[in-house]
Amino acid sequence: MNHLKILQCFLVLTQVFFAADCYAQVVAGDNGGYAHGLAEQQLKRDLEIQEKQLAPNHPDLERTLGMLWYTYERQGKYLEAEPISKRFLEIEEKRLGSNHAQIGLTLTNQASLYEHLGKYAESEALYKRALVIFETTRGLNHPYVSKCLCDFAKLYLAQGKYAEAELLFLRALAINEKALGANNPLMAQCLEDYAILLRKTNRTTDAEKLETRARAIKAAIK
Repeated sequence: MNHLKILQCFLVLTQVFFAADCYAQVVAGDNGGYAHGLAEQQLKRDLEIQEKQLAPNHPDLERTLGMLWYTYERQGKYLEAEPISKRFLEIEEKRLGSNHAQIGLTLTNQASLYEHLGKYAESEALYKRALVIFETTRGLNHPYVSKCLCDFAKLYLAQGKYAEAELLFLRALAINEKALGANNPLMAQCLEDYAILLRKTNRTTDAEKLETRARAIKAAIK
């Protein structure tokens, strides 16, 4: 294994989930999902060693848990990811406090995990908590708020709660445009997601307008 390459990955990639992708590539090269399977095996071995040698809240343990969580998710192993995500969040909260913006990001990732598990009530509670954190630490019109609202809206959309979802989509789009301008990748994605809702509620013409706008944004920012 090229340890220098691993070090370079961590220097460049500051988010632990992105580091997990890098780690998988180092372990197995460009072998698709197979890389994450090998990374999982290595990370589990690393975790076992760290649990014996390090303090329960050690940063290296936190990082390994985060990478293992992400690696499980990339393989669709959501049940395995759930307890790991809880341990990661517990350590991160002890390090940063409960109302740090990074905690909000972790909560949104965990909310997405619970959505995959069909635990919609738990997912909704996490999105609500993350939203409060972002609004408090970053302000009402921050891109974090917009992204959280759009993801939250998709949770409602998945449950057929179209009225609730639409309110969140509209608020997300308004904040996004105010914070980042009319043409940005998050705007395009949220427009596409909102268009899905419009199609499900038989507003095809409106959906097509949003889809056209989303394509134009993507073309403009290539």
